[in-house]
Parts: sequence; C-alpha cells; structure tokens
Amino acid sequence: MLWNAYPLFHEYDRAGHRHMEYVRELGHYADVPYETIVAAFRQAHPRWLAHRTVAAAGDFASEAAAAD
Repeated sequence: MLWNAYPLFHEYDRAGHRHMEYVRELGHYADVPYETIVAAFRQAHPRWLAHRTVAAAGDFASEAAAAD
C-alpha cells in the first residue's frame, strides 16, 4: 500500500472541509525514516527539543537500537 494513496492523516474532515495540506512528498521508505524526521523536526522547531527536561525517562533511539 502506498502512503500517498491512503494517507494516515486525511486532508479533509468528514464534512469535506480542508483542515491540513501535504506540502512536500518525501518518498517511500521500507521503514520509518527516523533520522530524517528528527532532522526536519529540529529544523522546523529548534527550541522544542531544547526544553526537554533531564527527568524525562528513556531515550527512544537508544532503546530501539538495543532492541535490534
């Protein structure tokens, strides 16, 4: 199934009103492109990740790598 053929997040609500837009096609991936997503998020929202607290438990990337 192609992601652009059946998107997870639909552009229109049930009433037919547009509530979002896909502005850039990033291609097809065999797995979630984690590094690409994080890099894009850091570029678009640079201060958001800076506000993470030390008390936040876990590190998703490290835990995912250890599970392989």
